[in-house]
Amino acid sequence: MPRGDVIGPTLASVAMEQGRVVASDAFGLGIKKHIYPLPVSAVYSVPQVAGVGLTEEQASAAGVAYDVGRCRFATLPAGIIAGHTEGMLKLVFAVDDLRLLGGHSLGDIAAELVALGQVVIHEGANLEIFNDLTFANPTYTMAYKDAAFDGLTHVAWWRGRQ
Repeated sequence: MPRGDVIGPTLASVAMEQGRVVASDAFGLGIKKHIYPLPVSAVYSVPQVAGVGLTEEQASAAGVAYDVGRCRFATLPAGIIAGHTEGMLKLVFAVDDLRLLGGHSLGDIAAELVALGQVVIHEGANLEIFNDLTFANPTYTMAYKDAAFDGLTHVAWWRGRQ
């Protein structure tokens, strides 16, 4: 069910996807048939705020055993070089299978970061994907690797205590 700008909190991105579905249908192209049900959300303020998927509050309300991994931009070489050290990326993940449930960011380029989280959630992948991949450095996308490592460290510590 299309939502768009007027009745949904997802700003122009959903409205644009609705337009692509309509155009594809109108011209019989068959290249865009539906809108992905987990859109990203971004507020282009200073600093930007963006997210995709479940928040901690939503995971808790759903009864999901979750944990979080965080990366503060002050620890990223890209943030230090650019002089934009304020902000962070937070990953919400299921403790049992490490599946990514949500990604939320606050900072200078928060809206740019959430798309990678959306792809990982869409594919049903877990934090290990960030551990396995090599990211260009210095980039803000390194925040995913560092936040995943933070989350994996929490899980390893708790599992080691059982």
